[in-house]
Amino acid sequence: MTKANEGSVSEMAQIHQVRTRYKSGIVVCLLLIGGLFPVTLVQLQAQSDTGSLRVEVVDSTGAVVVGAAVKVTNEATSVSATKNTVADGYATFDPIQQGTYDVEVQMAGFKGVKNTDVTVDVNGRRFLSVKMAVAPVSEAIDVVESTPPLQTEQASLGQVISGDVAVQLPLQGRRYTDLALLVPGVTVASDLNPVTRGPDWFVANGNYQTQNNFLLDGFDNNQGTTNAQSLSSEVVRPSPDAISEFKVQTNSYSAEFGRSAGAVVNVSLKAGTNQVHGTAFYYNRDKALAANSWLNNLTGLPKQDLGWHQFGGSIGGPIVKHKLFYFGDYEGFHRTFSDTYLRNVPTVKEKQGIFPFTINDPQTGLPFRNNTIPQTRMDPLGAKIVALYPDPNLPGTIDSSSGRTIENYGAVRPDRENTHKFDIRNDYYATQRDQISFRYSFLQEDIFRSAIFPGNIADCGSQDCNTGGQYNRNQSLGASWTRTLSPTIVNVVRFGYYLTYATFSHTSVSAPTATEFGFKGIPSNLPPTGGLPRIEITDYQELGTRNFRPQFQKPHLYGILDNVSLSQGAHTIRVGFELRSKSDQFVDIQRRTPDYRFRGNFTGDPLADLLLGMPDRFSMSSVPVVNQLQQVWAGYAQDDWKVNSRLTLNLGLRYEYATPYYGDSPNRNVNFDFATGQLIQASGSNKYLVNRDKKDWGPRLGVAYQLVPEKAVIRAGYGLFYNGEDIFGSDTNLPLNPPQLVSVTLSEQGSNPPLRLSDPIPNNILTQFDTSTLALRARERNWRTPRVHQFNVATQFQLPARSFFEIAYVGNRGRHLIANFDANQTAFGADPSVRANYPYPNFFQIYTGTTRGTSHYNALELKYEKPFQRGLYVLGSYTYASAIDESGAWGSDNQPQVRDCFVCERGPMRQVPRHRFTLAGVYEIPVGHGRTFGNNMSRVLDAFIGGWQLSNILTWRSGLPIDVSMDPSGTDPITGLPINFSNIPDDFGDIRPNRVGNPNTGISPSNDRFHFLNVNGFQLQPVDTPGNSQRNVAHGPRFASLDLSLVKRFALNERISLDFRTEAFNFLNHTNYKDPSQTTWGDSGFGVVSDAFDPRVIQLAVRLHF
Repeated sequence: MTKANEGSVSEMAQIHQVRTRYKSGIVVCLLLIGGLFPVTLVQLQAQSDTGSLRVEVVDSTGAVVVGAAVKVTNEATSVSATKNTVADGYATFDPIQQGTYDVEVQMAGFKGVKNTDVTVDVNGRRFLSVKMAVAPVSEAIDVVESTPPLQTEQASLGQVISGDVAVQLPLQGRRYTDLALLVPGVTVASDLNPVTRGPDWFVANGNYQTQNNFLLDGFDNNQGTTNAQSLSSEVVRPSPDAISEFKVQTNSYSAEFGRSAGAVVNVSLKAGTNQVHGTAFYYNRDKALAANSWLNNLTGLPKQDLGWHQFGGSIGGPIVKHKLFYFGDYEGFHRTFSDTYLRNVPTVKEKQGIFPFTINDPQTGLPFRNNTIPQTRMDPLGAKIVALYPDPNLPGTIDSSSGRTIENYGAVRPDRENTHKFDIRNDYYATQRDQISFRYSFLQEDIFRSAIFPGNIADCGSQDCNTGGQYNRNQSLGASWTRTLSPTIVNVVRFGYYLTYATFSHTSVSAPTATEFGFKGIPSNLPPTGGLPRIEITDYQELGTRNFRPQFQKPHLYGILDNVSLSQGAHTIRVGFELRSKSDQFVDIQRRTPDYRFRGNFTGDPLADLLLGMPDRFSMSSVPVVNQLQQVWAGYAQDDWKVNSRLTLNLGLRYEYATPYYGDSPNRNVNFDFATGQLIQASGSNKYLVNRDKKDWGPRLGVAYQLVPEKAVIRAGYGLFYNGEDIFGSDTNLPLNPPQLVSVTLSEQGSNPPLRLSDPIPNNILTQFDTSTLALRARERNWRTPRVHQFNVATQFQLPARSFFEIAYVGNRGRHLIANFDANQTAFGADPSVRANYPYPNFFQIYTGTTRGTSHYNALELKYEKPFQRGLYVLGSYTYASAIDESGAWGSDNQPQVRDCFVCERGPMRQVPRHRFTLAGVYEIPVGHGRTFGNNMSRVLDAFIGGWQLSNILTWRSGLPIDVSMDPSGTDPITGLPINFSNIPDDFGDIRPNRVGNPNTGISPSNDRFHFLNVNGFQLQPVDTPGNSQRNVAHGPRFASLDLSLVKRFALNERISLDFRTEAFNFLNHTNYKDPSQTTWGDSGFGVVSDAFDPRVIQLAVRLHF
């Protein structure tokens, strides 16, 4: 058996053992569920996923009625509660489960009133004013249909979408998180690759995608890996069929919510009711009903494969009516698909060492004769690697500035995905005073993408290559107990737990090892893995094993929360605390295999350098396993004060303390002491090695005033929010330092490479090393918790047809945001090969995390909503935004040009467009049984023309900002001369050229895709100096898409219906171009648009409702 196979078998065995343990854990959990099923399961919601209902009772003169009996009854479960109005005329029900209620008011001497269809949303504050008329006791009760209310009780911004609406909208992949994109101020987190991070990350009001807080039935549902490896922003993602209500709050929410400075996404699962209800569904896509992609049409490749099978169902009902309920759902997803690639590969002659442009001989400094490298001069291993490139299969295009042929290889490669997920929930109303709830959720995903090049061994070394395997298994459970201590005091205690196991592997993980291929000197004590080292080569497709492959993450979290609600007249007070304890075991390092970099420093062409075996840099690392920990404590108090019937104040205060992340023994934190220039190791209680920020007090203030009662309301809110649990990958993770992680980098010395490709790697390179070759991670000692000041002023109006319009100014100010830089950079103009030019000559790189970044967000946000009623639902939103930051979110951040001058990096936020508009709607065509027209038509006629429904999601946005950087060893596209910036920081950041004109040409990619960015908008600055161009100075293409759904519903009887659905995503087959793949001025292909988003795809589905 080969070493590669031994390594892969060993890793697979470990994975199998973990999977086996998890399967055993699932069995135990299911047995526990079975035990709890008949005993303790209740519909008890935690405070953050319930709402509040305040009922005001007045007589015909407006005077308060004291002592009136107010009875609220859940229409689904028939569970009811009764309270009497107190001295100020209020009866407050807090907390109260999200749902629809009947509110009946009785008082001697008055005519009774019953309001129906009174909705209470997740974390909603509902106010209902009931007017009673004097009348004999025996007179019949007035029944009043409730009107959808204005938001008069709280100053937060956001949106609620019911589960019934969610399943009717055409959602890509049935992802409920796409509903958040219908909310003003929310946009896709475009810089997190959905292939590796999942598609459900978003940016809310300029707050970064890692700053959002996801809750499921009030429990923490935030993914726990350090690098977003679990293919989602959440631990589990319930099916839309399982969702009762989806709420996203984007600004100035109450003190109950913490953990993050972005949006709060609160999802409430459906619960069982007194009637058995459920669904069954099957969704299908096939390439026969899909348009060919723009890229495949461009390259003349056949249509991509598409086999899409998404199926499942849900069911809920009573075990004991009015007491004990159950709900469960399952969704399976099997997909075969393919990815299309358009890459740069050497020509047949270039692989033989024959070039169409000048190639210099490093020995003489003169051009090779006939621009041909003699076979006798080629490095054997370099030539063997170059031979792995397939021959071009497309004519390609000659890059005008460099003379290289680009986009000359296209391929369509088969891929697969299998996903399973389910939820189980039980609710038990034990007594009028005690309610208990339990939930268990499971998600497993297994994805594999084939290698780009034939034979697997070459793999794909570049950062944008995500071939290989991705696997994750997530489990989550929560339990809660609500105890009514008195008519005015309610206590809620809850416990939550989640567990994730996620892996990444490359396609060649089981292929021959680098040693077997011919590389020499790779330390035998490193965990073996198949495949080549990374061959990092400019202007051509990289080869080998890309960064961070293979790796794994195993986070888990325990959480306990307690909340006390006190209803006292005009005051609804909530006081609570929460504790979370987190652990994550992982391998997350950049170099699982060695890395050889070729930039053309020796011959003028990177491929020629590779043929000669002359890298300009070599890197490799040891492979430690880290167990990283964090604890979080928080407490809050919130008072919603109904000053009078028109004015409400929201007054809150929250305290949070999140420990800095720290490594458990044996791989504990190691930091760099900038005062002494030495590494310091954690010891005893000094486990963090940064200062702990214990001053995180967050006030929450809100005011809502009804300008015209029930017709117009003005609101304003402010809050200070902290984000002590933000993730940042492995960039500044302190356990990833010597002695546990030894990361060695060897750089060129003058005109000599650090080593030849065929030379053995220096013996004991990871044990007996020169510290000046070490790359370190550090954090500034004065670490502060990132924070955001949020504020808004909004006015909401009631419009005809029971609809609303809202206009809002929204602002954020981010302070102490995470921003990174290399603290060991040389100055511009200083020779990086001279160690004395480094601030810390004894080390190579000191990648340092700070909390010195800032951000600014200002926006005009408009929203129109018509809640679903009488067969029509409409939600439209528009945002005009200005978003500025200095460092960017994790995944879209960049290193400063000049050391730690973050203010020099101030520019447009990479992921926020200037304009964004969405329009979603559901329209039941009013013809057929149970509708406005044709209610009495025959069943035969109704089968043809009745029961039709249309729904849509329309999305449009302006282009996103693009950062234009510069290659210090590229080619000046204006003069055609080589760029030779040799005396710049060795680990330079995003160095940029000078800007002299418009960075965009204004040419549509439909007319000329090769000149989307304006090469003449920039020019080369004086040698070895930073450029003056602003960060994110250009803009990408616009985006517009219309998704449609057509439904035909057959009513089989009064309780059962069958839907046939046809859905078209990108219905108009509009070509939405992606940003140029090359935005480095001076590199081949600068400003060329080479890909587009998905074409039209048609989906067929059948759904059963009962």
